[in-house]
Amino acid sequence: MVTTRMLMRSPRRTALVVAAAAVAVLTVPLAWYLASPLFLTQAVSETAPAAPAQRRLAAGQFGVVDGLHKGEGAATLVRLPDGQTVLRLEDDFRVTNGPDL
Repeated sequence: MVTTRMLMRSPRRTALVVAAAAVAVLTVPLAWYLASPLFLTQAVSETAPAAPAQRRLAAGQFGVVDGLHKGEGAATLVRLPDGQTVLRLEDDFRVTNGPDL
């Protein structure tokens, strides 16, 4: 037999459930963002465009910005014979996890 008391939840219990859900919604993505570089690594190695004459437009070094956004290494901007401009990240370039890198 179902009573009215069983059907009604206390406001305090409802507030606790909502608060726990809000904490989980905020904590899980943050924990994933901070912990994923510890066990997810992906190395990308693509060959440079096969063009005999590449004109180097600029070059530079990336450095560490802060504790969360790490990216370091060399990059070169080259112009291909067909007029395309390509950003080449050199072999020493490293960056932490992030969306759409």
